[in-house]
Amino acid sequence: MIVTRKLAWMATAAALIAVPALAKVDMLPDYAYDMVAEVTMAATADQKCQGIKARSKRVEKHVLALYQKLMKEGISVQDAVEHLQGEAALAEIARREKDLRERHGVAAQGDEALCAAIRAEARENDAVADLMRIR
Repeated sequence: MIVTRKLAWMATAAALIAVPALAKVDMLPDYAYDMVAEVTMAATADQKCQGIKARSKRVEKHVLALYQKLMKEGISVQDAVEHLQGEAALAEIARREKDLRERHGVAAQGDEALCAAIRAEARENDAVADLMRIR
């Protein structure tokens, strides 16, 4: 899955208004990777899947909710953004994509299969469905 420039910009903008770093992190809580994967699904579907559009305001709210949740746990936005750009986070997101494809019985590669998996996930996962307009 890919993260759009717009989502990267949102993360950067959030980092600029972040409080001073509270603690460096090696790993984030599982829910953080799950929420990033949900945003990534919406962004990927918007770019790759016919009949699916990301709802940008809802995606933005989802990202902000993630950062607020992390801040309550003492993880600054800046530290979260830095971590999410690293290898460990990218591996977590890639694992979630693999799990998504397996869970919905689609091919391990290819946009068409990924779009089918995202559509199936949206039928089962309200958080994912809320981030997209699906026809």
